[in-house]
Amino acid sequence: MEKELEIINEDALDIMENAQGITSEQLAALQQDDRLKDDVALLHAVKECVGRKTPVDVDARLRMFHARMQGRNEEARETQDGRRPLLLLLFGIAASIIAAIFWLHTVVKDEPQVVKGMIFAAEGQREGITLTNSKGDKVTLAHSSNQSRSISLSDFREVLERVGVSEKVTLDVPYGSSADITLPDGSVVYMHPGARIVFPSRFTGEKREVIFEGEAYFKVAHDAGHPFVVTSGTLETTVLGTEFNISTHSGRVVLVNGSVSLRETDSDAHVLLKPHQQAALSAEKTGFSVTEADVEPYEFWRDGYLYFEQAEMKEIMEAIGKNFNMSVIFRNDEALHYRMRFITQRNKGVEAAIKTMNEMGKANVSIKGNTIFVE
Repeated sequence: MEKELEIINEDALDIMENAQGITSEQLAALQQDDRLKDDVALLHAVKECVGRKTPVDVDARLRMFHARMQGRNEEARETQDGRRPLLLLLFGIAASIIAAIFWLHTVVKDEPQVVKGMIFAAEGQREGITLTNSKGDKVTLAHSSNQSRSISLSDFREVLERVGVSEKVTLDVPYGSSADITLPDGSVVYMHPGARIVFPSRFTGEKREVIFEGEAYFKVAHDAGHPFVVTSGTLETTVLGTEFNISTHSGRVVLVNGSVSLRETDSDAHVLLKPHQQAALSAEKTGFSVTEADVEPYEFWRDGYLYFEQAEMKEIMEAIGKNFNMSVIFRNDEALHYRMRFITQRNKGVEAAIKTMNEMGKANVSIKGNTIFVE
C-alpha cells in the first residue's frame, strides 16, 4: 500500500525524546523501509545512549552516519515519491541528535576526571568558616593563619543581633579548616573539616537540641534538668553532661566519659553506652553494634592533634587531605595499607605533617601545588 508519510517539523531532539511527532503507524512503516531502517536503528541507538548517559563513540557514530548519508543523497535525488522529504528530514534529525551527543561528549571530557589512586579531592572554592541565621543572613569569619580556630559567642554577635531568641544559627566548617565553638549553654563542639551544626541563639524549653552533620567531638555542659540532644538524620544522641565523638558518615558514636543514649528514630532501636565504648548503626538502621573503643585519638583531636594508632596510611592521608583541603593521590598501591602510629599538630601546617610522614620511612610523600603524592 502506497501511503505518503508526513512528520511534524519539530525540534529533532524533542521528536526522539518525547515521540511527539511520529505516530506508531509511521514508525512501523519507517522500520519496514529497507532504505530507512538502518537510520532508524541508528537514531534509536543514539537515543538509548542519551538515556543511559554512558560514554558514546562519537567519532564512529559520525563516520557511520556520513557514510550512509552520502549513499542516501544519491538515491534521494532519484526518488520521486513522497519519501524524499522524509528521507532528508530523517538525515537532519540524525545529524542534530549526533551533533548534540558530540557536544555532550566534549563537555564531559572537559569535566574534572577522577584520577586513579586519588583518595581525596580538594574543594576548588571555599568561603571559609561561615555563620548563617534562619533568614539567610551570612557572616564569613575572618581567615586565620592556623588550620583550626576557636569561636565564641562574640564571633557571631553580628548574626545574633539580627535574630530572635529561638532563631537558629548554622555554622559551616569547610575542608581545610576546623573549629571549636562554644554554644550558648557553655558546651564546646570541636568540629572536623566539612562539618555543620545548627543550634539556637539561646537554648529554651526542656531540651537543648542541635542538628549536626559530619564529625565532631562534643564536650557537653552538665545540666540534669535539660538533656542535650544531637540529631543526625534518624540518629538521636542524648546526654546530660559528657564527652563523646560522633561521625554521621559512619553512623558511629564513641563515648569518652559520662553516659550516652542512642536511638534510631525510624526503627526505635536504642542503646546505652558506657565510657570507652563505641556504637555503630547497622547498614539497615535496625540496631547498634557495641564494642570497646580507644578514646585517645579523639582526645588528641580535641587538643589540636591528628593522632592515629596502627591505622592504615590511606586513612591517615585522607584525614590530612581534608584538614588542609589538598587532593591526595597514591601512586604506590601497597602504601595504601601500610599501618603505623602517627601524630602531628594540626596548626603546624601540612608541611610539618608530610615531614613527619616521611620520617616514618614507609613511603615517599611530596607536595606539588595543591596535591599530595604518595610514591
